[in-house]
This record gives sequence, C-alpha cells and structure tokens, in this order.
Amino acid sequence: QQLQLQQQGSLNLFHDFSKGSPCFVPVTLLLTNTSEASSLNVEISFHNKSDVNPEKFYTKKSLQNQPFSWIGPTKRNISKFKPNVSIPIHLNAVFESSGTYNLNQFSITVSVGNKVLFSGSGEADFLVYIKDSRTN
Repeated sequence: QQLQLQQQGSLNLFHDFSKGSPCFVPVTLLLTNTSEASSLNVEISFHNKSDVNPEKFYTKKSLQNQPFSWIGPTKRNISKFKPNVSIPIHLNAVFESSGTYNLNQFSITVSVGNKVLFSGSGEADFLVYIKDSRTN
C-alpha cells in the first residue's frame, strides 16, 4: 500500500442539540505517501448523504436517524505527491443528532502517471462519537 490515511482530531464530542443547532466538527485526514520512490496522483471525493445509501453513514450501534454532511469543498486532487510526504486534508462535518458516525464516506483513486494503483473506498472506519451534553 502506497498511501496511508490517518484521522486526526477529537473523536468524542459533546453538543447540546436542544438549542436547535447542529454540531459542526472540524476533521483532518492526514494522507501520507508511503512509497519509497514514486510520486503519486491522488483524487479523493467525500460523499454527502445524497450521494450514497444513508445506512452506510453510521455503524450498526448508532441510533440516529440522520446521516452527517460535509461542508465546503468535498473533492481534492493532489498531483505529484512526493514519497515520504504527508498532507493534511481539512474538512468540516455537520451532525444533526447524537450517535456514532463513520466518517469513511469517500472514494479515492491513486495513480502513478496513467497507471491506476487503487480505485475505490477506504477500508478503515473513521469513527466519531457525538454525545448530547444534556445527558452526560
């Protein structure tokens, strides 16, 4: 595997949903080119609730009835991503209710020149736990 993804930031959050405002969460994914010699081209697209089956947005343990949404740019193209370099991808997610959410709602294509090395969805879960601050 020539690309590593790592979630950064707080994974356990509290928010008072009784005020009628959603919970806005800054999210950073750190992409690292782990190859020794190849500059990579990376295209990553983050999906919103209208893009995919909503059931894929949360884990089986979650109780919420609303998926989350990404706010701002949801597609990134990184050309000539040098070996052994890391690049942070800054995003914002909005949650309308408490629950356990899987932020792994993106597709990624990794290539060297015109040769595609990987195209598909990430395999790891990137979980965030949103708890209603009134119940804790």
